[in-house]
Amino acid sequence: HRDLHLGYSRQSQMCIRDRIELLEKSHLNSEKEIKLLEKDKAGHSEWIHKFTRFKSHLANKAIASIESFTTYYLQQMNTNLGVKMSGYGMKRDGTLSEKITTTVMRNGLEVAGFGRFSGGEKVRIEVCNIVALQGLINLNSKSGGLDLLCLDEIIESVDGYGVTELMKALNLLNKTVLVITHTTHSGVYEHTVTIVKEGGTSKIAT
Repeated sequence: HRDLHLGYSRQSQMCIRDRIELLEKSHLNSEKEIKLLEKDKAGHSEWIHKFTRFKSHLANKAIASIESFTTYYLQQMNTNLGVKMSGYGMKRDGTLSEKITTTVMRNGLEVAGFGRFSGGEKVRIEVCNIVALQGLINLNSKSGGLDLLCLDEIIESVDGYGVTELMKALNLLNKTVLVITHTTHSGVYEHTVTIVKEGGTSKIAT
């Protein structure tokens, strides 16, 4: 019985020793796998950081073009206004700030944020911004793009005199402009279409 018991003890010790060796090998393999994963993670993080910087670079180039075109059309309208737009930037923690802010310039000097200007001036900036975006889109067209600007009721916050002055300024852009408004301006634009609503039905007035 004693020899049998010793035999079992030796077998048990060998099994335990084998299991320890297997666990040690498994632990070493796990450590290697962890190091590889950490290396992949670091490479992935670096790729994301570079891609984010590249994306912000492209976005800022587009914003700079919009800023330049908007200011150009404001000058075409014979205003002393311009815009300065700040775009994407990297924060201290490495994340991307995607907030775009617009500062209005007067005679080349920074004045205030867009929201602090009068309705007439804001509408001029908005219109010129729309024309700027249209111009940039048309640059990518082989045919030169579409020479048609549609403004649907974006000037309704401006009083009658302001609207008339804006209409005159739009004529200076030398573009085909369709303005939809609740008021008539036949004295400013040669071609007008008047829509009247009677009994719930809209029709062209003759």
